[in-house]
Amino acid sequence: MRVNFGKSIERYKEAARIAQIGCWEFDFLRNELWWSEEIYDILELNTMEYSPSLKGYIEIIHTEDRSGFNQEYSESLKFNNPFSHIHRVTLPTNRVKYIHYMCQTRYNAMGQPIKSWGTLQDISQIRNLQLEIEKSYQNFASIVQESPEGMIICDELGIVNCFNLRAQEIFGLTESQALLKKINEFIPLAKQNEFEEFLQNFKAHKAEESISFRIDDVPGVNSKAMMILKPVESINPHQLIAVIRECRESEH
Repeated sequence: MRVNFGKSIERYKEAARIAQIGCWEFDFLRNELWWSEEIYDILELNTMEYSPSLKGYIEIIHTEDRSGFNQEYSESLKFNNPFSHIHRVTLPTNRVKYIHYMCQTRYNAMGQPIKSWGTLQDISQIRNLQLEIEKSYQNFASIVQESPEGMIICDELGIVNCFNLRAQEIFGLTESQALLKKINEFIPLAKQNEFEEFLQNFKAHKAEESISFRIDDVPGVNSKAMMILKPVESINPHQLIAVIRECRESEH
């Protein structure tokens, strides 16, 4: 069977371009750094004008991320550990990109590094999306804290990570007392099995839209109230929100 290496190389280059990933190799003995074409493209540098070097790359790294990169890379060489680091780089146009830099190192018989190689990937789109989600969640958390209704947010294990002011008043607890508790503690004993089934379905992404029940007999509750539990789909699909509403006389 004849292998068309030229076509295989072209396919590799196209895949690397789509994934925005390049490869590199550093020779410690010669102090030489080699980059694939994809790295030049990611860093927006001209292959004819720029000669890669480890010192030169470190200078491209954003000033706030540079010391962390240097320290972790030095430690990886010292302890012979794989190196993985996310940092920002500043392009010639002063734009900033997020880079995921990965590295393996080979050593000689005396334990001295002789060659490092790895990949450099542009993860700017992913990282910027993560930042947008984090910002959205922070805004959401602010709205939750200021809500006139009691609100509790927990993760898929049921661990509470947000307990707003109204919830604190309803349950007679401070936020620090409530955080890291399991939300089961705020659910009536008679409804524990129903909640556990809902939680298991939620983890398996099979949960109903919501469940609700009265919480009058939960210890510490100082008013007649209803709890409604549902996934926080728009912000974080791995979290649940419990909304606590005081019941009107007709609902008692």
